[in-house]
Amino acid sequence: MQKAVAIPQAPTTSERLTPLQTETSGLLVPLGELSLNTDPAHTGTMEVTTITDVTGFFLWFGIGTLTLLMPKEACSTN
Repeated sequence: MQKAVAIPQAPTTSERLTPLQTETSGLLVPLGELSLNTDPAHTGTMEVTTITDVTGFFLWFGIGTLTLLMPKEACSTN
């Protein structure tokens, strides 16, 4: 029953980290393409979407796995 306290932390943490990662990749991908003298409008959307989806997937399941592997002592509320 003690694990039930920690399980909601996985989606909450992932949902807070994904927008930060999306904003970072949305800034850095076009800047990187400009430094390569390419037009960011052509490929930037696909790259940012792919980066967001892949990292969001790994954040969601990675944090969930770490939460489930947490020792019982770390999950207690007392």
